[in-house]
Amino acid sequence: MMIKTKRLLASLALLAALSTSNVTPASAMVVDTDGDGIYDFEDVDDDNDGVDDVFDEDPFNPDVCSDSDNDLADDCSIGTDDFGPLSDQTPNNDGPDCDGDGIADIGDLDDDNDGVADTEDPAPCDPLIPGDEMIPVYGLKINDLDGDGDIVEAVNDEPKLEGWEISLYDTDGAFLDSGVTALLTDPGLLHQVGVYLGSYPAGTVLVACETPQPGWEYTQPPDADGQPCVEATLSSGASAVWFGFTNHEVADDDLDDDGILDVDDNCPSIPNPDQFDSDGDGDGDVCDDDPFKTLTVDLLEGSKGNDVGDITIARHGDQLWITIVKTDADVELVDSHLQVADEIEAIPATGKGNPRPGRFDYHGDDSDGDGTISYVIDLPDSADGNLVIAVHVALQRVDGNGDPVGSSAWGDGDRFISGKKGNWATYIEYSRL
Repeated sequence: MMIKTKRLLASLALLAALSTSNVTPASAMVVDTDGDGIYDFEDVDDDNDGVDDVFDEDPFNPDVCSDSDNDLADDCSIGTDDFGPLSDQTPNNDGPDCDGDGIADIGDLDDDNDGVADTEDPAPCDPLIPGDEMIPVYGLKINDLDGDGDIVEAVNDEPKLEGWEISLYDTDGAFLDSGVTALLTDPGLLHQVGVYLGSYPAGTVLVACETPQPGWEYTQPPDADGQPCVEATLSSGASAVWFGFTNHEVADDDLDDDGILDVDDNCPSIPNPDQFDSDGDGDGDVCDDDPFKTLTVDLLEGSKGNDVGDITIARHGDQLWITIVKTDADVELVDSHLQVADEIEAIPATGKGNPRPGRFDYHGDDSDGDGTISYVIDLPDSADGNLVIAVHVALQRVDGNGDPVGSSAWGDGDRFISGKKGNWATYIEYSRL
C-alpha cells in the first residue's frame, strides 16, 4: 500500500512540473487550426487570414483580424477563403459600402456621398431619393447692352460676357465657391456664357453675387458691398439652377473703355487705367504733350558765358530729376551745388544778394568721370506751381602750359543781381505745372 501511494505522489509531482514549464504538451503540438500542415505552436498565422497572430485580434478566427482603416468594420469580416491560402484582410471590402469609397457604411458619415450627413439624410444609401439629390449650380451672364430692356442671348461671340466673376454663399454669408464666366462647353448648355459653381443638396438656399465692373448698371439691386446678388432655393428634380445677372453699359460714361469713368478720367479719350500724371497738371501722361515738364538750359562758363554743357530738369511725380551733362570735351565737372526754392529770397545769398553756393542744400560731383552729375530730389511746395532753381558747377580745364585752371559755370537764366556790373550768377525759373 505504501509503494502505490509513493508512485501516485511522484506522478502528480511530474504533472505539476510540466504544467509550469515551457514544455509543450503533446496534445497541443498536434493542433493545426488552418490545416496548412504547420502545427499552431510553429505557425505565425494560425487562422491563415493574412495577419500574424501577434497582431491578430482573434488568431484562431479568419473572420476577425483588425481594423486598419478605422472604419469600425473588421478588415476580415468578409474575407476571401476563410482558412484557405488567400489573405482574408480586405479593408476596402470589409462591409456594406453604398458609395464604394472604401469606407464601410458603419464608419462612413455620408454613406451615399451626396453631401448630406447620414444623420440628416432621409435615404442615406440612395443619392437619388427626392429631397436628397444634388443640384448643379451655375452663374449666367445675360446682357441688356443698351439698357432698353431687350435681353441679348449670351452667345459665343457676344461682347462683354466673358471674364465676369460670380461668387456663391450660403444664407449666413459663408463663402462656398467662385469663378469667372466663360463659354460653357457642356452639350446641354450651348450658347451659354457662365460658370459652374458646384452641386448642392436640393432644398439648400444659396446666394450668388457678381463683382461689378466700372461703367455698368445692373437690373439686380446691389447689396451693402455694392454687389448685385440673387437668392434662390434649389428645387428637387431640377436639372440645374441658374443665377442670372443682367446688366447694361452706361452710355458714354467711359469713352475709352479703360474702366475709369470719364468724370474721373485724366485722359478720357485714350485708355490709361494707371492714370499716371507725372507732372501733376491734371492731364494723364498719354494725353500730355510734355508729361514730365522737361526744361533744358545751357551751362554757361564765366562772365563771357561759354556754353560748356546742358542742364535738364524734369518732374516725375513728387520728385525733380536734374541732370548736368558737359558738352565741352576740354572741361571737367569738378563739383556742383544745387538749390530749389519757391522764391528767389529762399536761396542762400549774401547781404548784397549774391548767391552762396557753399550753403546750397544739395551737392554732387562727377565721381565716375562720365561727364554727368545727376540729382533726384523731393519736389518742394509751391503756391503758384513756379520754382526757382540755382545750379552752380565748379569746372577745371588745362591751359596752354598744361596747368589746371579752375572756373565756375551757372545754369542759364536771370541774374541774381541785374545790370552789367556785379556778380553774373544766374537762376532758372521752372514751372512744375
